[in-house]
Amino acid sequence: MKQRSALSESQLHLEQAGEGYFQHLRFAVLVGLMLIGAGLACVVHALVPALCTTTASRMVDRLTRLFGDRSQVQQAARESSGALTLVLLVALATPVVAAMSLLSMHAAFAAPIVCLTLGVPIAYLWTNPGLDPVE
Repeated sequence: MKQRSALSESQLHLEQAGEGYFQHLRFAVLVGLMLIGAGLACVVHALVPALCTTTASRMVDRLTRLFGDRSQVQQAARESSGALTLVLLVALATPVVAAMSLLSMHAAFAAPIVCLTLGVPIAYLWTNPGLDPVE
């Protein structure tokens, strides 16, 4: 059996999905970020049960609808904007926290920076505990 190249497999997949490369990229990246958002919501809910009580199930419902109708990418992104914002804030905070620990900064210097950095996503959760869409 002849093995196909990654390029020909990709072209075949795009044809089967009925999408161009950038349409597919947008769809796949959104799905990935929505899944990360649902996962973060589950972890937050596990730590503080009063937060994100229905976020993961709402995200799964949105993903189910999106897989049924890929033309709803824009609407799914809007409806998921609260969780996607948390993903962005955590993604921005992670390198700062990692740098503080990897560089072995003095605790008196690193602790306030880490607290301020992590304070941004925590403040966001405090003001939007259900990760509802943001306008």
